[in-house]
Amino acid sequence: MTENLSPQTFEAYLGATKHFRNYLIDQGMPLGVPDIRREHIEMFVAHLLECWKTATDHNRYRGCQSFFKWAAQEGEIKEYPMAHMKPPKLPENLPPVLN
Repeated sequence: MTENLSPQTFEAYLGATKHFRNYLIDQGMPLGVPDIRREHIEMFVAHLLECWKTATDHNRYRGCQSFFKWAAQEGEIKEYPMAHMKPPKLPENLPPVLN
């Protein structure tokens, strides 16, 4: 999972998975990786959209996505729960136009 990631990206992804775990705990949802379903992730993303800026939501989504891809590759889970999910859309910030 960490092979081609910068240290900053790795730390961001690690923070995202910790945030997701804390959300699961707060909501009384399952903590076992095989027990986590798409609905749990969708609820987490909805929570992010209510509480954070879009860029933060997007980064945390990508962190969870990376974690679950790794879990699937390692055989920790049979099905990838984020299949066909789309990340939160980032606003298009156009650079200022010079006069």
